[in-house]
Amino acid sequence: MDASSYPKNTSLPEPEVESERFLLEYMPFTPSVEYRRWYGFKRVFDLVFASFGLIFFAPLFVLIAIAIKLTSSGPILFRQERLSIYEKPFTLIKFRTMMDKAEAQTGPTWVQEDDERITPIGQFLRKTHVDELPQLWNILLGEMSLIGPRPERPVFVKRFRDEDVENYSCRHFFRPGITGYAQMKNPNPTVDQIQEKTDADLWYITNWSVKLELWLMRQTVVYFSRSLLRLILRTPKKSHHLDAP
Repeated sequence: MDASSYPKNTSLPEPEVESERFLLEYMPFTPSVEYRRWYGFKRVFDLVFASFGLIFFAPLFVLIAIAIKLTSSGPILFRQERLSIYEKPFTLIKFRTMMDKAEAQTGPTWVQEDDERITPIGQFLRKTHVDELPQLWNILLGEMSLIGPRPERPVFVKRFRDEDVENYSCRHFFRPGITGYAQMKNPNPTVDQIQEKTDADLWYITNWSVKLELWLMRQTVVYFSRSLLRLILRTPKKSHHLDAP
């Protein structure tokens, strides 16, 4: 599948699952040749974007911090251990959207869309994905990228390995991102969809190109804008999948 065709199509390209699995099972794993050639460019872009974003969104951060403090008890920021490239642990930060110590009684659990532990302001932050913006700091530290596979918690990484999710560990050959191909294809995956999510992440890694990266950035901006507008107008969301503009 030619990456140059992506911008001409409003729908997300489908991962070539069988060829992808063949590549990873019978050949040494490696990201695309173009990725290795443009790795420095991707990192420089991440640094510039994250620096500009932290400055640009600073006033919004203050407003969100005040709203969180006024509507629920607990810290403003939520910190959680995740795994970065080559499974290096790091502390992911985001705005707290759930009750403080939400997992004290349940232990590690996969958050559901209508989870009762989510605070009122948290609902807004999660639906608009504004809660993810503090991760721009993780990008500056080199722990994340703007675009890449979503970083997961060690407990779930172990679980998915134990459940034999095919090629799951190969996701960690790439720096994780705030947004990415799999996130755009299915913004709110369930545990049962983890194989589909993994296949999408691996497809992105082995088919990376500058054109695909820029296209995913555009799709992210469109998705974010529509989510915010939809929430303001209170119109129902038709689908989890971003298959059409």
